[in-house]
Amino acid sequence: GIIVQQEAGGVGSVDNITITTYINNVIAPVTLCSNTNLIISTLNIPSTNGYNWLTPAGSTYTTAVETLTLNNVPVSQNGTFTVTTNDCSALSWTVPITVVTTPTITLTPSLTICSGTSTSLTATGANTYSWSPSASLSSSTASIVSANPNITTTYTVIGTSNSCTNTAVT
Repeated sequence: GIIVQQEAGGVGSVDNITITTYINNVIAPVTLCSNTNLIISTLNIPSTNGYNWLTPAGSTYTTAVETLTLNNVPVSQNGTFTVTTNDCSALSWTVPITVVTTPTITLTPSLTICSGTSTSLTATGANTYSWSPSASLSSSTASIVSANPNITTTYTVIGTSNSCTNTAVT
C-alpha cells in the first residue's frame, strides 16, 4: 500500500496527520496544503534496488528506502506522483495529490490594544476566521471585529481556506 502524510513545515501550520492510505490498488485523491511537508511511503512493497519517484512538476528522485519526503511543497506539485520499484518487477503506483494554497493572513492594524481603547481589526486572506481571546471582541468569527479590551491585549486570528490554516497576531 501507499501512505501519504502531511506535516507542519513552511508557513502552513498543521499537525502531522495521515491523509490517506490505499487498499486494493485504489488510491483516493489527496488534498495537501502548500508550504507543508509531504511524506509518501510505500507500505510493505519491497524493492531490492530502491524506488524511483516522479513528481507532477517533473522532478525525479531515487531513494534506497520506501519513503520520499518533500519539504515546503509548492502549488506547482499539484498532480500525480508516481513511484516505481527499481528492480526486475518494476511495480508502479500513482498517487493523485491536489496542492491547495495555504492562506496568507493579513491583520490590520497590527498593534497591541491598550486598556480602555477601542479599535477595529480586519483580517484578510482566508474564507473563515477564529479570533482569540474573543471576550472583548464584537465577534469571534468575523473578518472585521471591534476590540474593546479591559486590559492591554494581543489578539490572534486563525484564517482557514480549503482546510488549510495560517495565523496572524496583533
